[in-house]
Amino acid sequence: APCPSSGIVIHGTDDKICAPEETSAMVDRTRTQKGRKIEFTSVPGGDHFFKDNLDDFMAVTQSYLDDRLAHELPEGQYHQPTS
Repeated sequence: APCPSSGIVIHGTDDKICAPEETSAMVDRTRTQKGRKIEFTSVPGGDHFFKDNLDDFMAVTQSYLDDRLAHELPEGQYHQPTS
């Protein structure tokens, strides 16, 4: 399905509910949509809910938001112009 905006997918490397390879493959398929940038980041040791890795999860999230909000344009470097 079309993804209306750029974004980030954060996955725990120890997720037993959804294998990291499956999530990575989904992100690769989503990246084919023109004009949008989807990042994929793993949290080492994180489970599906990041139960013991919330600080790491929050650090990744904060870094992404800081970077994303630093641009004047809504999409900033996360928008890949279409020709």
